[in-house]
Amino acid sequence: MRLYVQSHQSLNLFILNASLSRLRLKGAFISLSDVSAYYEGEISFESASLLIGGYCSDAIDEAAGLLTNLQGKLAEMLLNSALLAAPKAVSRPDEVILRDTLYGNFTLYAAFLDHFSHLKNEWVKAGLAYLDHKGEKLEAAAALYLHRNSFAYRLRRLYQVGGIDVTDPHEGLLLVIYRVLNVRGMQ
Repeated sequence: MRLYVQSHQSLNLFILNASLSRLRLKGAFISLSDVSAYYEGEISFESASLLIGGYCSDAIDEAAGLLTNLQGKLAEMLLNSALLAAPKAVSRPDEVILRDTLYGNFTLYAAFLDHFSHLKNEWVKAGLAYLDHKGEKLEAAAALYLHRNSFAYRLRRLYQVGGIDVTDPHEGLLLVIYRVLNVRGMQ
C-alpha cells in the first residue's frame, strides 16, 4: 500500500525509524534503508509518499493522509479531501468518498469515474463477482463462466492497473461504489 501523508512538521530519521519499527511489529515489511534510498536527512512529509504494507494509520502519529493503492489524479483529490475533513488522521479512499457524499460534496465523482474508465470492464466485473461471492474465487469464476486462472488474471490486472485489491475490504468497497454510480455501464 502507498501511504500519502502530509504534516506541518518535519520528521527526523530517528523518529521515522521508530515508527517503522512499530510497523514491522504489525506485519509491515519496510526498513529505514528502504526509505533513506528516497530521502536523506530531515524528511518533510509535504505531499510525500512512503511505500508501506500492513495497517499503519496509528503508527505515524505525526502524519495525516490517505492509505491506498490508487495513484494519479484520483489519489491526489482523495488526499486533499481527506486532509480537509480529518487533518489529523489517516483515511481510506472509501471513507473519504462516503463522507463527502454524506455531506453533499460530489466533486470526487468525476475523477472516480474517470479512474475506472481506464480499466477493462471484464476486470471490474471479476472484482465485483469476487465480492458478490464473499471471496470464493472458484464460485466467482464459475458465475462468470471463466477458468480459475483467467479469473485470477483479471483480478491481478485490476490490482496492477487500477490499484484495487479486492481482498482489502476498503478497496473492495470502491468497486461497490463504482457499481452504484455506473449502473448502466456494468450491464
